[in-house]
Amino acid sequence: MPAPPLSDYCTQRQKSGIRMPEISFLKSNGETRQHGDINQLIWKTADIVSRLSGYAPLCAGDIIFTGTPKGPKAVVPGDNLAGRISRVGTLDISIK
Repeated sequence: MPAPPLSDYCTQRQKSGIRMPEISFLKSNGETRQHGDINQLIWKTADIVSRLSGYAPLCAGDIIFTGTPKGPKAVVPGDNLAGRISRVGTLDISIK
């Protein structure tokens, strides 16, 4: 399985303290499939970090994947995906 795409977000976070993305979206073939805010997570970010750090040490630059907003759907060859996370950047990919 290929690794998920990541940005230089961690480097920026290390320089200026923890900066959480606020709003994200994913469009599939121009149609919005997911739109969310970090405040919509079931558990608060501080609680997630606290709990995980009890199982393994967390270091600057570590990434915690928490899931996705409602609306995920399977992608098929030919689909074009566009995603954006505020203060992080955008990603545009075509499924082959």
